[in-house]
Amino acid sequence: MVNIQVQTVLFKSDLNLLFRSLDSVCNAAKRFNDGICLNFCIGDASPEQSIENQYLPKTLGNGINICYSYFNENTGFGRGHNRLGLGATSDYILIINPDIFLSGDFFIETLPLICSSDVGIVEARQVPLEPPKEYDILTGETSWASGACFFIRTDIFNQLKGFDENFFMYCEDVDLSWRVRNLGYRILYQPRALAFHAKRLSVSAKSNPTEFEIYHTCLSSLLMAYKWKNKQLYEKLLREYEGALNLKGLLDEFLERKSKLQIQDKNYYSGKNFHINRYVF
Repeated sequence: MVNIQVQTVLFKSDLNLLFRSLDSVCNAAKRFNDGICLNFCIGDASPEQSIENQYLPKTLGNGINICYSYFNENTGFGRGHNRLGLGATSDYILIINPDIFLSGDFFIETLPLICSSDVGIVEARQVPLEPPKEYDILTGETSWASGACFFIRTDIFNQLKGFDENFFMYCEDVDLSWRVRNLGYRILYQPRALAFHAKRLSVSAKSNPTEFEIYHTCLSSLLMAYKWKNKQLYEKLLREYEGALNLKGLLDEFLERKSKLQIQDKNYYSGKNFHINRYVF
């Protein structure tokens, strides 16, 4: 029996999408048949409690248990998932966004990979808008995994103390991926495991970020370049962000956060225009 903790963090999330996400997990579990035990953990970082506990079922079909925690603060992505995942006793943690719907064969395609002893993380393919992804088509190895939907071994998550909470949102998934690689484990991308991501899209079918999202994308890219000692990128980003009217206060917040970072000696920046593809909308 494989024990899996599925976890998601809410912030003013559409509950209809959340319950569709729950349904997709149930359906994928049924397709896998016997052999897995699922717990679905929901963390709520919204200003007000999104779900009343009395209206949330304790179990779903196929024996899936549900737990709900209201954080009473906006934790951000990484700290929210740390609250749910650190100390977990499952074999694996499946991190998903509350607007992710799993394909029916999701567990069939991902579990054999994450069960390999040399694999630390397995990422699913997001549709309809897929992040730029470089990977080896023969082995599936990739540099990093998107936090919208990935498996990680629970013992590794606990060993690394989860996400770096200096990243409020964005790039914490890249940082965690690289720290997993520093331990000697592989990051795999499984394009046959589909995760439909119900994101806001423009009429041209491109991501349509808010100013808040742009701000934190830029802040996190700067923290990432500093933490992972990419001097050239760090200096380039500083020049780009200085004086930007829509990024007021960013450098002050960066200076406050950077002193708390644990600097890494090795980085995995790779690929053409890596930081542009990954960090800038």
